[in-house]
Amino acid sequence: LIREALKFLVDLIVHTFAYYFYLIYKMLLMILEGLEYAFNLITGIAPVYYKSGKETTLLMALFTNNIFQTALAIMIFSGFALCFLFALIATVKSTLDLSGDKKKSIGNVLRHTGRSMFYLAVVPMLGLLFISLSGIIFNTVDDALTQGRKTTVARTLFCITTLDALDDEEHPETKNYNLRAGDKLASDFGIDDKYRKTFLVADEKEVLPKFYYTDDVDYWFEYTKLDFVVGFIFSLYFIVILTMVLFVFLGRVYDVLLLLIIEPFFISTMPLDEGKYFKKWSEMFIGKLFSGFGMVAGMRIYLSVTEMLFTRQITFIEPGSKGEIVQNYILNLLFMAGGAFALKKIGPYVTQILSYEAASNEQMAAQQGLQLGNKITGTIGNIGGFGVKKLASAIGGAIGNPNAKAAKGLDPAKRDKNGAGGSSKFNSSGPK
Repeated sequence: LIREALKFLVDLIVHTFAYYFYLIYKMLLMILEGLEYAFNLITGIAPVYYKSGKETTLLMALFTNNIFQTALAIMIFSGFALCFLFALIATVKSTLDLSGDKKKSIGNVLRHTGRSMFYLAVVPMLGLLFISLSGIIFNTVDDALTQGRKTTVARTLFCITTLDALDDEEHPETKNYNLRAGDKLASDFGIDDKYRKTFLVADEKEVLPKFYYTDDVDYWFEYTKLDFVVGFIFSLYFIVILTMVLFVFLGRVYDVLLLLIIEPFFISTMPLDEGKYFKKWSEMFIGKLFSGFGMVAGMRIYLSVTEMLFTRQITFIEPGSKGEIVQNYILNLLFMAGGAFALKKIGPYVTQILSYEAASNEQMAAQQGLQLGNKITGTIGNIGGFGVKKLASAIGGAIGNPNAKAAKGLDPAKRDKNGAGGSSKFNSSGPK
């Protein structure tokens, strides 16, 4: 009887710890999910909405805003005034120049003045054209690499950590869908098999990911079998990566708007400098507009390759060989870690082809984002450590006093169904 009581007590402690570890893990995944959604919003992959319900991209919504358009119109009129002033100065300089240089002739000044006035007239249309073009390119790349199969880093990571966690005691039909099945592993086993697919692929009408709902997770999976080591390490690392990426894209939004506002000044100088400064502006604007393009493509490629590996479309070890399952799993994790590390460097690759200065600015923004991400993950780690200490104290109190309400909140009837409370596997005999 004492042995059974001790076994029950140990199981209660282990499963209670596992459950609360999952709540911490879920918090990290939700942060990761939120960061990725913000990433999609800022890049234009996910739409924002006007009051009328019409969809558009964030950059387009800001550019077409009345306040911005009024400011741009004022700058354009100022640009016309400056253009006439600079044309007058250039004409006087050309008249007084007796060197006979054709580049400084009155005809050349008038030609550049005409170009300047034409560009000033089409500034709003050029802004709309380039912003629309960038949005189309980003969405085309996203659609080409996802092919309508919408998933996220958080959902993919959750499914990877459940590869040996299906509850085959309550659901015997899932017995061959866990890594521990070994040679008897089902042929369609993977992160997108019939038991995990609903947790991986996002429904268009789904506001929150399925792993948020503790009852759904509790129904299919055992908390003690979840790979928390992989989950915690990769979730924290991706929080750092996505924080870095958000810094780059947030800077891109403000930089593009600023460059559009000051564009008329650079155009107006064409009669004097023959378009030298406008050419520099053009290089910087194109570079900024498409900065982060490499990161968008890299992120989608990374998710596609990760899904390919963990759905066993590609295996590093010959199928059927001894220890193939475990070795493949370890190699897949190494490949996943290496790809995640490469994501930090992939951003400026495309940008530096268009503009070296824009690529340098992107690199600086990425470094600042990386530092902020490290601070965020450090704070999360401290909070998580404090929570574990409090949990250990609560369990210690329960062991010392069997009548203590250590399991308060574990009654299914008293829990928040949205996952803030507990799990349907917690009953009078403790958590499963």
